[in-house]
Amino acid sequence: MKYVYVCIFAFIGGALRYELSLLFNPAGTFVVNMVGAFVLGWLSVKLMAMKHTALKTGITAGLVGSFTTFSTFSLESAALIQVNVLYGTGYIAATVLLGMTFAYLGMKWGAVQ
Repeated sequence: MKYVYVCIFAFIGGALRYELSLLFNPAGTFVVNMVGAFVLGWLSVKLMAMKHTALKTGITAGLVGSFTTFSTFSLESAALIQVNVLYGTGYIAATVLLGMTFAYLGMKWGAVQ
């Protein structure tokens, strides 16, 4: 059943990523990854006590995993570096540092509620 949940939630996460990427173009990948980092941090706290592990896996790995996108981040980073090394490295640094910050904030916010 776990794989059914992952597939269902991955479909939803992928569709959301696509729509938000279009909405926030050209910063869509960055926005999606920051939102995803926050949501995954928040969910890691909120779903900790959840007994239904298959559903928890579907939500985290399926929904959030397909919502965020490392491959697009990597491709965009490489393309930016080819055009302008400073922009490319800045994009990488901002994504990693802010992504970790948003994950941390999501965990803290989840623990407070």
